[in-house]
This record gives sequence, C-alpha cells and structure tokens, in this order.
Amino acid sequence: MAKETRNKILAASLGAVIVVVGIFALGKSPSPQQGTKVLETKKTENQTNGVLPAPTKDNVSKELTAHIKHLKDVVRNNPEESASALQLARLLQDGHDLKGALEYYSIGLKGMPSNNVARIDYALCLYSDGQADEAMKQSRIVSKNEPKNIQACYNIGSLYANRGVKDSAIAYWSKVIEYQPKSDLAKKSKEHIKTITNPAAVP
Repeated sequence: MAKETRNKILAASLGAVIVVVGIFALGKSPSPQQGTKVLETKKTENQTNGVLPAPTKDNVSKELTAHIKHLKDVVRNNPEESASALQLARLLQDGHDLKGALEYYSIGLKGMPSNNVARIDYALCLYSDGQADEAMKQSRIVSKNEPKNIQACYNIGSLYANRGVKDSAIAYWSKVIEYQPKSDLAKKSKEHIKTITNPAAVP
C-alpha cells in the first residue's frame, strides 16, 4: 500500500480515543469501567455542561494525583482489590502512563476476568506498547465472551488489517456493521473495507 494511501487511512481513523501503531487504529472504551469514580481535573476551555476532560499530564489536579497514590497504596496492601486496580489502570492509561496501566490491568483482570471493558482497554495498551499479538489475544477473549461486542470486533479487524490479512479484517469489520449498523464504528468499518478492497478509490 502506497505511503500516501496509508496517511489518508490514518486521517480517517477514530477521533479522540485511538492509538495508531500500524496503518489502522484501535479504539478504547468510551468511558471508565463501571463503578469507577469520576474524578476532577483542572478546568479547561473545553469544559461543557460540567463535564471535565480525561486526565492527562497537562491537566491532572493535585486531587487526582493524590487519588492515584491512594489507589496504588490500596492495591499494594491488598492485591485482590481488583476493582481498584482496574480503576487505577484506566486513570494511568488516560494520563499516558502506559507501563503503569499495563501493570495494573494485569493485576485487576486476574480478579475480574469477565470485565470486557477493561480488557479492551488492556488490549489497547498492549498494542500501544508494540505487543500486537498479545493485543489480539486479549481482544479475542472479549469477542469469545461477548460475540457482539463491536469494539472488540472492530479492533480485531484493525489488527488483522495491520497484519495484511485482508479477508479476516473484512470479516470482523462486517460483524460491526451487522451488529450495530448505525454506529460510528460501523461507519468506520465501511470506510476501511472500501480502503483495503479498493485503495485507489480513497480520495
């Protein structure tokens, strides 16, 4: 695939919540895992209706930093506190601490293996860390546990596409379209199928 076409694909990928390592991007869950506490960050110009942005290196508050430290203490003193580990992993992921997120996702998922939302985010962290095969493994676990999880199907399709396995990529993106035809991921899937079947048609 030509470099120009690859750049166009990247530009057409998912918006705010993506990581691009190969040609196609993977997405993470749109919100923190169920049961996690919404934490305050410093107000920004992008704040609307009282909703604050996800924590980043630039906007984390002292309160959030203190809460992260508290969660680390909780998990260190009680490694079986899986919910705290997963909450901490997501906060670290949103704050761009990839290594820390990987550590705590691994801890949390041992105690809560059926948390598919957390496992999707774990797979994304693995992919960001260059562990594409392990990301595929984790995404497949989600797909097995929840066959109609469109985020897992979309990500598996992207992983196959980045491997150059076109037929499998199309098969998984087609599932996204079948399961939730009006979703944003279905729209992206249609675009990606068009791209890999007829790259010359990409505008």
